[in-house]
Amino acid sequence: MAGIRIFPLLHRMTRASIVGRGAFTLIELLLFLAIFCIVAAVMVPTLYATVETRMRQQTIELVEDNASQALQQVMRRIRNAERIIYPAQGSTGSILVLQMASGAINPTIIGVQTGAIVVIEKDIRRTLTSSQVAVSRFLVRNTSPSSTAPSTLASFRVARTIRLQLPHTYARYFETAVTLHPADTPLGDCGCSSASCTNNVVTWYVCSGGSCSQREDDIVCP
Repeated sequence: MAGIRIFPLLHRMTRASIVGRGAFTLIELLLFLAIFCIVAAVMVPTLYATVETRMRQQTIELVEDNASQALQQVMRRIRNAERIIYPAQGSTGSILVLQMASGAINPTIIGVQTGAIVVIEKDIRRTLTSSQVAVSRFLVRNTSPSSTAPSTLASFRVARTIRLQLPHTYARYFETAVTLHPADTPLGDCGCSSASCTNNVVTWYVCSGGSCSQREDDIVCP
């Protein structure tokens, strides 16, 4: 009988031992929390610095890519123009108006609208830069030494702000000097009045059925 009673006793002792080993004591829990806090304190700044570095690099690439593409588009249109209508020779302005040989894109107007570089070709407006960057301080100087050798200098600022621990803005100025290659005989002058821009509204005229039609749009200008 004594031998038969040993097994239930051993079973209860073993079960109690297993249950006791599976639980955490208060000291073990506090120790775990302390180690976790130390590891987090070391790792979080490192991870944050890595993310911040990557975001800064992406911002720089975004600004550079947008500016590069915009410069190429602006330069191509200037080179294909017949003459510079605005600004006048030796003057500086916030928009560039070009006389083009093709009536489908004459005149071509380049400027800034709501933080983006825009091109208006006759009646069609195109945006050259992404909404992820902000373009400002678009300036054009007519550097033509004479009416037969038109040239211009264009510059603008591209910026992007990212939200880190503190807001960080990456901005850079871009500039290009372009010489026009007009045809011997200009074809785009249909006798319409020149474009003008006041109070952030640009006004220009297009040839339509042998007559001049007025157009208006919003572009940053004094």
